[in-house]
Amino acid sequence: MDKLINTIKEMSKNPKGKAILFFGFYIVFFAFVFLFINLTDSTLTYGDDYEKSYSSYTFNLDKIFSNNYAFKYDVNLDNNIHSYIGAKKDETESIKFNNLDYYRNGSMFLVKGDTWTNTDNPYIFGEYFDTLNIKKILEKSHFVSKTMFENGTTAFNFVISSNTLNSILYGMNTDYDEVPNEVIIYTDVTRNVNKITFNLDSLCRNNKICNYGLKINLEYSMFGEVEGIVNPMDN
Repeated sequence: MDKLINTIKEMSKNPKGKAILFFGFYIVFFAFVFLFINLTDSTLTYGDDYEKSYSSYTFNLDKIFSNNYAFKYDVNLDNNIHSYIGAKKDETESIKFNNLDYYRNGSMFLVKGDTWTNTDNPYIFGEYFDTLNIKKILEKSHFVSKTMFENGTTAFNFVISSNTLNSILYGMNTDYDEVPNEVIIYTDVTRNVNKITFNLDSLCRNNKICNYGLKINLEYSMFGEVEGIVNPMDN
């Protein structure tokens, strides 16, 4: 260090040495600035990359988007759990809810009593079950962290504001100052998504649709194994 300081002092005594020191300083300075910018960008854009490509987080949603699977949807609203178990193929679904059997084709629902009859949509917060809406939500969510488990599964944690959810799902323009909602994507050992959890306490309280909280769990299995679901009124 002393030798370096003495060398700098000697160089500063003549014009040529001063010029070398001057340009050397700026080369080092701009190299440092360039390195700092690159490091900062790589940190800040990690969450934004998700809006460009799901593969940025190495999980695969294709099996869910194919709309052929068995499912279990649990909606916990103020500690009251509503469970839907069934199967989906394209626009048709068979559903069991509250010990009743339902059939769905698009917006049409049938329920089995003494006979099959038309009925209202039994889903509450069914907008979160829709694969197109799931895609929209994930495209606007921001990555926070991931957790890898010993069995090879992984959980990817995202956040999304109630304002964004209101905009993309309900066409509402809100301006809440809040703690954001959570979206957790779970994958199996092959990184295929098999569970999605929405923690929506902030949304439901801000929108005044609950007193305490709202949590939605979507679990998927039997991808590609569901055969045609026949309209029971055609039998």
